[in-house]
Amino acid sequence: MRKIIILLNIIILVNFTANCQTKKLNTKEVVKTEFGNILDSLEVNGSILIYDVKNKIYYSNDFSWAKTGVIPASTFKIPNSIIALETGIIKNDSAIFKWNGEKRRFKSWEEDLTFKKAFQVSCVPCYQEIARKVGVKRMKKYLRKLDYKGMVFDTLTIDNFWLEGNSKISQKQQIDFLRKFY
Repeated sequence: MRKIIILLNIIILVNFTANCQTKKLNTKEVVKTEFGNILDSLEVNGSILIYDVKNKIYYSNDFSWAKTGVIPASTFKIPNSIIALETGIIKNDSAIFKWNGEKRRFKSWEEDLTFKKAFQVSCVPCYQEIARKVGVKRMKKYLRKLDYKGMVFDTLTIDNFWLEGNSKISQKQQIDFLRKFY
């Protein structure tokens, strides 16, 4: 039951509606120049991609960019969390990651964290611990099951492949993954 609650919380984070379908969709793409203005005002290059599940419409300032693969970074917390729960490495959202006292990149990571809190603060060391415990073989198996393509890793990169290296996923692929998962 707790797995279901955690997974529902993850899904809520992506703000999907109940009309999501997993079959091939006939979608429409609508250019929204105001998204580009937002990024320009922040002096950021890239795209914003939003998917309207009910109306099957993608909105973006740059569909070419939205379909270009980039390193997954913190978005990989979602499949990493699912895999942690499915393999039993994490039992529930109250599971504790013990902090070893070492200095970490962010102050919010420098304490014992529940799984829920580790997700909220995007605690990289916690997710690296999960990936090491999952291991290469199981990680590949579960990523295949989740249809989460483009991840490149081995025993040397199991705990950082979503942060650096050759792993790539596009904004469009991320939305498709979340849609199918939902």
